[in-house]
Amino acid sequence: MAAGWCIWFSTAVLVVPMPPSPAPLHQLGWCSLVMPAQWQQHGRAAGPIRNRELLQQAIARAEAHTSPGCLASVLVVAFPGGPGTASLVQQARRMASRSPVPIAVVEVSPSAGLWAVPAGVARS
Repeated sequence: MAAGWCIWFSTAVLVVPMPPSPAPLHQLGWCSLVMPAQWQQHGRAAGPIRNRELLQQAIARAEAHTSPGCLASVLVVAFPGGPGTASLVQQARRMASRSPVPIAVVEVSPSAGLWAVPAGVARS
């Protein structure tokens, strides 16, 4: 079962569709929130619903950390994936135009290879 992740730290909220493990993130001092899709309840719509909720949570966290001297933002990092990742990217781009905080979307190229795997994560 795939899960979406929302990771937040002082000035940005990072949305990652499916990192391999939260361990490296916690070692960096980042908090994370796992949001599995509710497939039993929503059927095929569960993934897009989870993605929307994940983005809404990220925006809310970024808003909560924004102050007059510090603007927090949302960063969506999309590693090569399938239709679920594509859905998250599409929703993030749509939400960016009406979001109260900046949203940036970065798609990691499949040619990026293993350098994109965080240190301490087993490479398969």
